[in-house]
Amino acid sequence: MATMLGVRRSSVIDALHILESEHLIYSTRGLVIIRNRASLEAFAADAYDLPGITGRGSTVIERPSLALRR
Repeated sequence: MATMLGVRRSSVIDALHILESEHLIYSTRGLVIIRNRASLEAFAADAYDLPGITGRGSTVIERPSLALRR
């Protein structure tokens, strides 16, 4: 994930820990599960609707699983 975002791995881990402490996600090595999408969107606030990021105004293809695997 850090490579895809172009940041250090420790920065990604810090961000994941913050989101876990807010009970918005669950993460373990190679797996991130979104627990509460609406609250996660609210937490992300203005950053969620940046160009290139799927937000409320974009067409979304629903998928059955919210888990992301490497």
